[in-house]
Amino acid sequence: MSLIKWRKREITTAICSAFLVTVNLLLFHFIWKKYYVPFYYDPFYSIGRYAATVVCGGLYVYMGRLYGSFWLKISRISEILYANMVTNIMTGVSMYLVAWILIRHLPSIIPMLLIIGIWTVAACLWVKPAILVMNHYCTVERLAIIYDDKVNFQNAVAVLGRCAWRFKVAGEIRADGDISSIMKKLELFHAEAVLLCDVSPAAKKQILKQCVLHNIATYVQPDAQEYLINSARSVQIANLPFLFCQRAYDSFLYVFIKRGFDLVLGTAALLFLSPLMLAAAACVKLGDGGPVLRREQRITINKKEFTIRKFRTTRPGADGEDDSGIPPYADRRLTAVGKVLRRFRIDELPKLLNVIKGDIALVGPRMERPAEAARHEREVPEYALKFQVKAGLTGYVQIFGRYSTSTRDRLQMDLMYIGQRSLTWDLKMILATIKVIFLPEGMDLVLDNRIYTENVTEEERGYYGQTKA
Repeated sequence: MSLIKWRKREITTAICSAFLVTVNLLLFHFIWKKYYVPFYYDPFYSIGRYAATVVCGGLYVYMGRLYGSFWLKISRISEILYANMVTNIMTGVSMYLVAWILIRHLPSIIPMLLIIGIWTVAACLWVKPAILVMNHYCTVERLAIIYDDKVNFQNAVAVLGRCAWRFKVAGEIRADGDISSIMKKLELFHAEAVLLCDVSPAAKKQILKQCVLHNIATYVQPDAQEYLINSARSVQIANLPFLFCQRAYDSFLYVFIKRGFDLVLGTAALLFLSPLMLAAAACVKLGDGGPVLRREQRITINKKEFTIRKFRTTRPGADGEDDSGIPPYADRRLTAVGKVLRRFRIDELPKLLNVIKGDIALVGPRMERPAEAARHEREVPEYALKFQVKAGLTGYVQIFGRYSTSTRDRLQMDLMYIGQRSLTWDLKMILATIKVIFLPEGMDLVLDNRIYTENVTEEERGYYGQTKA
């Protein structure tokens, strides 16, 4: 992709996003000044009325970038609207707390609800014209798929099919030829970008080098070793630079702060959600008279086993059955109450006790059943690398993965988290978990060995209707 085209995409996205932010901040400033500023405990002279708008702007942009409110070139309209809705709610709640601090007594929530509602209407009016502007000034990127295995090629086509407004598959190339023939084919396809689908390290090295030299953007699917190298530390030994790789050891300060973080937030969440948990327990008991909780074994750091408890979602007597291969929406053992609990992840809430006990963290790699982990290690020997740190209640896989996500892809997601873990990253994961709670799109339906996805268009359903490898 040329530099001019890349800059045009950046500038167009920035202008469209800045328009929405500016309009929403002007609306916020007007309502805040009218309904909250007169009740300030300390008027802060004239700066107080503007400081709140500046704080709101910072929060709004941060939440928008976190949830993808401005991903005009990637997301569908429904995804952008959902992201804006969550951004509006999170920013509005935060600013209501700011109003409470400044006024020093509980203010009326009506003006803030009005702000959130107006912001949502503004997003609905903005998204379609913004996407039309983006599509007009930013043409579809011609992309060639380079692959070793036909299954990987089919998976790539399925993924690109969900981003048809951004990518157009210009051609496909097997990575078994020499580099000169591959580059000639890329030139023949007029490819602006390349997608490398799990090709061999030797071929990947040559293709990547030539693509950079010829100004062809490259999307690389990394393997476990590359994630390890990506998280390595640069060191100097004598006059030579090296990359220092080691097991994921955390400093005492990070461990101490993260544990305190888990205790405080885990306890607060447990107390806040206790009425919901009591209601869920009552519904499970009244539904069929069976036990409220079910116990399961999981493994965490260093493959240490521990017991979790979940609200029972299946019929009585089915708890002992192995459900590791049953997709959430295809589990015919679910009760009517269980469907609701699983849909909104309410059945997972008792795991907060494991967070407080220290078995798991709030954020970390996905928890595994012992037998499931052993099976994955037989399929992918590098899978043991994910047990370097504590498992988490939420995390990269839990948020962005699907039921149909392959074992190798789940490992890559967990290694991505392990390589860049920090308190800031943990906070982002916690905030992003809201998407999983309210959207079922992260859960695929697998029936008759074929993959289907809830709430997708007929065009997308065609891409998903491929045989599962």
